[in-house]
Amino acid sequence: AQVGKDAHPGEAAALLGVSDDTVRRWADDGRLTLRASETGPLLVDGAELARVATENADAAALARLGGGSRSSA
Repeated sequence: AQVGKDAHPGEAAALLGVSDDTVRRWADDGRLTLRASETGPLLVDGAELARVATENADAAALARLGGGSRSSA
């Protein structure tokens, strides 16, 4: 699957670098929406997948730069 296209949960997990279980937990928590495809299997909307990938990349970049750490001055 490509970012921007709907993906099965396993494909979404591979693209995001997380487990299938994490994708399902995110769906349970409302971070991603799983919907039934026309043929039955669940899919993650491509736009949501792209959004979460961007959020994850932004969070990783902040972590590398030390963002979110607080110093007591």
